[in-house]
This record gives sequence, structure tokens and C-alpha cells, in this order.
Amino acid sequence: MTHDPLRRDRARRSAPTTSARAGNAAYFKGQPVDVPRNYRQAMKSPHADEWRQSTRDHLQMHRDQGSWVETIVPCAQRAIPMQWVFQPKTDGNDEVTKWKARAVALGNLQRPGLDFDQTFAPTIRGEQVRLLVAIGAALKGAKLRDHPTGPIAIISTGDVSDAYLSSDLIDDNVYISLPEGYVPALTTSPGFKVVGKVKRGLPGLRQSGRYWHIEQEKRLLERGFKPCTAASCIYVKEISPTEYLVIGVFVDDWLVLNLTSDPNAVTDLIASLSGHFVVKMAAVFERFLGAQFESRPDGIYMHLTQYVRGLLERFGMSDSRPAATPEAGKDESSEALDETLLNRADTQLYQQITGALLFASTTVRLDLAHAVNMLARRMSVPR
Repeated sequence: MTHDPLRRDRARRSAPTTSARAGNAAYFKGQPVDVPRNYRQAMKSPHADEWRQSTRDHLQMHRDQGSWVETIVPCAQRAIPMQWVFQPKTDGNDEVTKWKARAVALGNLQRPGLDFDQTFAPTIRGEQVRLLVAIGAALKGAKLRDHPTGPIAIISTGDVSDAYLSSDLIDDNVYISLPEGYVPALTTSPGFKVVGKVKRGLPGLRQSGRYWHIEQEKRLLERGFKPCTAASCIYVKEISPTEYLVIGVFVDDWLVLNLTSDPNAVTDLIASLSGHFVVKMAAVFERFLGAQFESRPDGIYMHLTQYVRGLLERFGMSDSRPAATPEAGKDESSEALDETLLNRADTQLYQQITGALLFASTTVRLDLAHAVNMLARRMSVPR
């Protein structure tokens, strides 16, 4: 019997993971939730009923949207596999509010030039988010105080429901294997199989993001918005020389500034788009792209409390002692640093920690930038 050094890694990847280990804790009725890695695990988990209902709702949505058309093809016909992805959505207290299951195409198996062509779609960056929030915070006090009809939501966030499915897939002859749990209406004879011929953008397909961006921009341009020259993911509509609607876009997430005298400006915009796609606006501005926001008398506080707490739990540092600075000063009297290369498992752990900190340093925790930069220099061969 030969030794397989990857066996342990495969076993680890196939095991369910607790959301806390993935960076975000999730609890249901006070108990931690184990996130299944595949359809079989989901159907055997303690929350199988919730996951099963979520998969059924998702597949029904695909049928309603006409995401694909069942097609009989020879068994030799290449089809892109589909995989279920499970992730619970939580509130500010880490309690599960939605059991989210999505059938995702394995776009990593697509062939450039054959299965797709262009893929680029602009998205808002961390510094642009901070800029828009700063503008909103600067104007919020006067707006809330002076508006004649009462408080107006200056900053709000929205989420486009099943955004990719709102765009048509222009590419022809893209086939997918039908996801687990889907019962096809067609039957086949030996030598043939039932696949789905894709008609809509599907999560996972490399070209889906670009087609959704084209669809989204088209609808905003029809309503008088114009993309910024320096940031094509930020759209501005001039209502008057002193009043504007501003939308920052990250795929299907919106950051909206209502810099007008009309408290219903955003609501009217969402209603006008309802015939093309559905945008769900959050009741309170408190989250966007992993960051948390709190309104305070002196402005808006942006932080990563929940994200950082999840990282500490994930890497077993919840009980570690905090430091006053993000980086230790150089000790000239100390011995030379150990230059021994890390083993494979420790290298992966090093890369995971550095990558998680990189997100924090580019979104909110700019004070970590230098320390994370020093870590990232040895990302490929850490010592």
C-alpha cells in the first residue's frame, strides 16, 4: 500500500466546517452551525430540512427564470459540472436569518476561447467605499436637521436578488450538468444524456459577471445615470445642480447616496427597475462588503468587529493578549530570525492568515498595511 500525502488534505476538505472557522460565526437557536461542503453532507446534516427547502426554492427559481433548457446530447458532449454551495446568512448577533443554497457552475473547468471570451466587470474598491460613506456622513447631519418632511435616508445599501440570472447569456452552446436534486423532465436512451443548455448568466460561469454588468449599466443609463470617469463602477444621476443620486456597485451589492430633497428618490428608482431585476434595500445602513457601520453623533464609525472576531476564532487566538501596536518594533539585541522553511501545512496556514489580514488592511484597518505588507513579502516561501 502506497502512502498518499494528499489523503489528509482531501479528508479535511470534504468534512463539514463550522462557520466560525470560515471567518464568520453562525448560530441557530444558540447552537453553532456546521456548513456542509456538498449536497450529500447537507442532506445528512442536523439542518437537512432547512437546506433541502433552500435547494428546492433555488431550483424552482431557475425554472421560473428559464436559466437553462433541458437538452438531450450524446454522452460524449462536454458539459460544465454544477456544484452546490451552502452558506447561512446571519444578523448582527450571528444568528442565522436565511439558509442560502446556490447551484454554482465550476467555471474553473471552462476553456478560454471556447466556453467564454471576455470576463471583465468593474467593481467598487475599498477606498471608494470609504469616500462615498465620508461624503454621506458629512452631509447627513445637515440633511437630517433641515429636511422639511423629516429624516431622510442619506446612505443605504441594496442587494440585487439573483443578479446573474437577470442577464442573458449571449454565448451559444454552453452546456451544464444538471445539479443534484434536480429531476429532469426528459428521458434518454442509451448513449445519450440530459444536460442544460444555458440561457441566463449562472453563478460560477466566468462570463456571467460581465453580462450582468452590461445589463445593470444599461438599465441605469436608461434612467439618467452616468458612470464616473475615474471609477466606472460608481454611477451618478444629477437631479439638479445641487442634488444627486449616487450608486456604488460591487457585482450585485449597491451602496446608495440620496443627496436630494426627495426622501422617496431611492424607492422610486427601485420601483422603476422592478421589471428587470429586484433590488432589496436594507432597512438600516449597518453592513456593506463585510464591513460594519454605526451612526454616531460625530459621524459614521466603520469597523470589522465581527470579521476580526471570526478570524480569532478560526485561528485559535480568541484568548490571545491584545497589543497596543499592529507590529512589534525591531529588537537589535535579538538573535537572527529563524530562516527555516515552513512545512506544507504551516505554509497554508500562513497564507490563510495573511490573506485574511490583507482584506482587513485594504478595507478598514489601514493601520495594518505595513505589517501585512511585511507578511505578504514571504507569501510564497514563508519562514
